[in-house]
Amino acid sequence: MSMQMFKSKVFRHRAVAAACTAAMFVAAGAATANIVPSPFSFNLVALGNVGTSASPKTADVQGTAAIVGNLYGSGWSAGDSGTPDGYSLYVGGSANFAGGSIGTGGMQVGGDLTLNNFGTSSAIVSGGSLYGTNSGTLSGQVTLAGTNQSQLTITKGHLNQNTTFNPAFNPTSLVSYFNTLSSQYAHLSPTVVPSNVVNQYSTLTITASSPGVQVVSLESGVFGAQTSVDVKFSGGSSKTNYLIINVPDSSLNLNYLTFNFSGISASNVLVNAYDLNTLKLSDGGNYNLLAPLANTDYTQGAFNGNLIVDNLTGVGESDHGDFFNAPPMAVPTPEPGAIGLLAIGAVGLLMLRKRA
Repeated sequence: MSMQMFKSKVFRHRAVAAACTAAMFVAAGAATANIVPSPFSFNLVALGNVGTSASPKTADVQGTAAIVGNLYGSGWSAGDSGTPDGYSLYVGGSANFAGGSIGTGGMQVGGDLTLNNFGTSSAIVSGGSLYGTNSGTLSGQVTLAGTNQSQLTITKGHLNQNTTFNPAFNPTSLVSYFNTLSSQYAHLSPTVVPSNVVNQYSTLTITASSPGVQVVSLESGVFGAQTSVDVKFSGGSSKTNYLIINVPDSSLNLNYLTFNFSGISASNVLVNAYDLNTLKLSDGGNYNLLAPLANTDYTQGAFNGNLIVDNLTGVGESDHGDFFNAPPMAVPTPEPGAIGLLAIGAVGLLMLRKRA
C-alpha cells in the first residue's frame, strides 16, 4: 500500500468516526456525564499502551492514571485516590510491574497482573490471574477473576479468586470521548485574530480581546519553537474565560514550556493537537495537552497537568496541575447533509474492507 493510500484511509477513518459519534456529544460538559470518573480528572491518560516488554516505563504519577491498553512498568508508582471509585490506577489490558508501588487508591486491571519486587497495602482488582515472585508483599485486599499463580506474600487483606470482574470504570470509554472531542475542537473556527498571536523572542503571546470561549489556530511549527506561552484575556472573568489552542503539527519535539496566564485560569486552557502522530516530550510543562493519536516518547522531567496521548514510553513523570475544565459550550456537529455523505462513505468503506 502506498503512503498516499494509507493517509487517505486514515483520513476517511477519522471523518467517519467523528460523524458517527458527534450526535452523542451535544456539549462538552454533557459528554463527561457518561464517564465516571470525569475524563479530565486523570493526571495521565494513555489511549494505547504504556511502556513495552523490552523497555518498561519508569515513572511516578502523582495523580490518577488511566491506561486503555497494556502497562509495562518498572519502579512505577501512582499516587492519589483521586476518583469517586478510589483507584489510583486503571488499566484496560494486562499490567506487568518490575518493581514499584501503588498509592492508597489501589489498582484495577482488566487482564492478568504480574507483580515482581512490588509492594502495596492497597486493594487490587484484576479481570485475570495474578503472577509474581516471592519478593513482594501485598497487604491489601486482592480480588481476581482468575487465580493466584504468584509467590507473593498476601497479609492482612483477603484473597478472593474466581470472582466476577465488574470494573468500576472501563478505560476504553475514554477512546471515543477524547478522539471525538479533539476532532470537534480542531474543527472550531478561530476567534482570536492573527494579529493577536505574536511569536517573538521564543515567547508566544496569545491575546483574546473578547471574553468567553475563544479558539486560536496556530500555524505549523509555531508551538514547538517556544520556551514560554503567555495567554492573556482583556475582559470577562477568569472563571468563565476559556481558550482552545489548536496545534496542526503531525510531529513535534517539545522542551519544557512555561505557560503564563492573565485574565484566565490555567484549568480553562487546553492545547489540542488532533493530528499529532509523533511527540517527543522533554522536561514536561505546566499545561493541559490533548493529543489522542500521538505516539509519545517522554524522555524526562515532570508534566504538570493533563497528559493525554496514545502510546507512551520514557521516564518522564506526571505531576499535579490545574486539570482542564471543559467549557459548557455546544460543540458544533456536521450539517445533516454532511452526516449523510459521511454515513455513505462509512458504508462504502465497509464494502471495500469486505472485498479486501
